[in-house]
Amino acid sequence: MQQVGEMRLPFLNRDNERTRLERALSSRQGAFCCLYGRRRCGKSRLLQQVLPAHNSVYYVGDRRESDLQRAAVAEAISLLMPGFNDVFYPDWDGLLKRWWHDAPPGSVLALDEFPYLVETNSELPSLLQKYIDMF
Repeated sequence: MQQVGEMRLPFLNRDNERTRLERALSSRQGAFCCLYGRRRCGKSRLLQQVLPAHNSVYYVGDRRESDLQRAAVAEAISLLMPGFNDVFYPDWDGLLKRWWHDAPPGSVLALDEFPYLVETNSELPSLLQKYIDMF
């Protein structure tokens, strides 16, 4: 909902990026996408515009400790997969393993502000690589 006095800027000059992301998201083989760039240039908004509402999980990382981050990611996933957050995940490997095995086909897990997650979870990039290599 737009606040009084708040102006929503138009979504401009992202046709190429949008097309590439939509193509990756519609791939039958699955895909790994990494958006990077300067702060405040519209990466998060691009993700939110492109992610399919019916089968995606969007989570924005922050600087909280690892246990709280995993619980928050599990909570976000539970919106797509009810009960996912009923389990305590002692590490990222357990959470990612369950996502990889139980997520509905074609589901998307979008981790925004990934560097914040890595600050307290240096193993996260290598774990993601492990699961990406599986498919």
